[in-house]
Formats: sequence, structure tokens, C-alpha cells
Amino acid sequence: MARTLAISLCLTALALTPASAAGPPERPALFVIAQGGKYGYIDRTGKIVIAPQFEQAINFYGLSGLAAVAVGGKWGMIDRTGKFVLQPAYEDSPDFSSEGLASVMIHGRYACIDRTGAQPPKLQFESRCNFSEGLSAVYLGGKHGFVDPKGTTVIPALYEEVESFSEGLAAVKLGGKWGFIDKEGRMMIKPQFDATWAFCEGLAPVRVGPQWGAIDKAGKTILALKYANAIQFIDGRGQIAVDGKQGFIDPTGRMVIAPQFTDTRVFSQGLAAVKIGEKYGYIDTNGKVVIEPQFDLAVPFFDGLGFVEVDQKKGYIDRTGRYVWPPTK
Repeated sequence: MARTLAISLCLTALALTPASAAGPPERPALFVIAQGGKYGYIDRTGKIVIAPQFEQAINFYGLSGLAAVAVGGKWGMIDRTGKFVLQPAYEDSPDFSSEGLASVMIHGRYACIDRTGAQPPKLQFESRCNFSEGLSAVYLGGKHGFVDPKGTTVIPALYEEVESFSEGLAAVKLGGKWGFIDKEGRMMIKPQFDATWAFCEGLAPVRVGPQWGAIDKAGKTILALKYANAIQFIDGRGQIAVDGKQGFIDPTGRMVIAPQFTDTRVFSQGLAAVKIGEKYGYIDTNGKVVIEPQFDLAVPFFDGLGFVEVDQKKGYIDRTGRYVWPPTK
């Protein structure tokens, strides 16, 4: 139930909704495949679009139309034809936001670059530029604030820690406690929590002491503070752990899929990977097993395909469990 994966899936889902896509229409994803120790890309039908040739690679997704790949120990960016848009020169993988900006590491320091590789002078800070919903957190003089894509300070650096904006609000830490601000810097939910996650589907996990619950955007408690783990709702289902087993509840706290699995992943596109015995399969939002447990690893579906591993080989399946790309290394 990793925080990074859950939040990433929530932000990705939000980015792909028609209402949020003010730019060009979303293109179908391209998926990384391994063949002969090299990485390339297939489309969702399993057709090779970019031949395996890279040391490392990350999926195409979002509106940037670019993907990060590694050659000679350095990272660059390619377009959907496999042509380098940014030559391999970076120490970590760039990830362009919808604002056309990405954070990279050059000679051990962070830099913010545009799609040409130029470094806008007003966007060079001590921390990563990580734009979400038009704003990026920055670290200035020992405190955190937010800037816009032009480098203009929108929210002054006042906070001990901050998280990215999601659904119009960002978690901020002030006086040792977490609360939420809006894009104008107004404190919408006063700092009172020991830990928080981002808002997703209108709810944010919060913790006071050892116990987790969830609040809405008005700060109202929707799930009582009584859970042992953070619960992020995606597709109307949130993971829960009881006596060493995992299941799912709905946003009212009603148990909809009883704790019975040794491991679970968040729901995505109506399916969730679950571990039954020693293998992973997939269930629907009612808890029915729709793809039998047979994988050593399975992750949430994205753009119609699920990534799976068998005997350390990696492949993709469709929603029926049919291999679109059989496991390879």
C-alpha cells in the first residue's frame, strides 16, 4: 500500500480526465518491454513501436508525448517515434509536467529544464521543480513555498514541509502539524494532523497519533481516526489491513471486500491486484476474482493493460488476463 504509487495513480487519473485536459487530446500510452536485456516500447495491442535498444526506460504517459530512457548511464527523452528530443545527459530520469518543465540532476545538483533542455534562470532552486496543477513546491532559505511556471512566487516560503497540489489543495506543515492550503496560499484546513496524504476523489488520509482516518475538503472527518494504515480511495475503494490480512472499504467506512489477501494494490480502471497464497491475480470492485492468481508480481492497470512478472520475466495482460506481451527479460 505504498504512498507514492497510490498518489501517482490518483494524479495520473486526474490528468487524464477530459475536464482537466485543456491541451491536445490524450494519446494512447506506450508500454516498456524488455527483450534481450534491452528496453523498447509496444502499443496496447502488443505491437513493437520502438525497438528494444535502451538500458532503462519509463512508460509514455500524460500529455508531454515524451518518455525517459537511459543510454550509457545517462538519461534523456525520446518522442513516440524513438527520436531523442533531449540527448542522454542527465543523472536521473526527467519527468515533464503539463507545463513543459522537468526536474533533472546535473553534476549532483537539481536543475529545472524545458523541452529544449534550457534551464530557465528563474526556476533554479535547491529542490526539484515538480509542477502539479500549475504550481511547483520550492525550497528557499530553509522553508518551502510555491512558484508558477515563470518562476514567480505565488505562495511565500513559510512552511516546514509541503506536498504537491491535488484537487486544488496542498498539504503543508506548520508548527509541526499538517494542514491544507489552496492555490492562493489561504489555509483551508488548519494544521492539526501528524501526517497526511494528498486529496484523491475528494478525500485525504490523515493521521493523529498512530491512528488514520480521512477528511473531506471542508476538513470534516469522513472516516473516523481508528485505522492502522493510511487509506487512499481510488475507484471508490480504499485498502485496509486487519489482523495481517488486507481488504477494501468504501468512503463511508463500510467493508465491501473482507480482509482475506496477503497483499493488495490500489484499484485502477476497476481492477485491483491482490495476492492469494503466493501468487497475484486481479479482483473487481465487488471482490470477485476476474484474473486467477498466477503472477509473481502484478501492478495496477494503466490505459487498459496490467504489468506482471513471472519467473523474473516481465509482460503485459489485458483485462481478460490474456497476454498482450508474454513475459520476457
